[in-house]
Amino acid sequence: MWVLVRKPDGTEKELDLPEDSYIEIGDILEDGSVVLEIRYTDEDDDLTEMGYFSDERDEDFL
Repeated sequence: MWVLVRKPDGTEKELDLPEDSYIEIGDILEDGSVVLEIRYTDEDDDLTEMGYFSDERDEDFL
């Protein structure tokens, strides 16, 4: 996962952290950097649409 951090000297930098890292916006990393934004990759299988569900009767699916 990519995170945007503000380093102690005021500069901003993107870091690539392991997917199993548990961090939140506002966390302070070991080097004193503050997490500003968390950017997840688009390769997340959980976001794959698995099907179409509706309570309405649709003649196209009969």
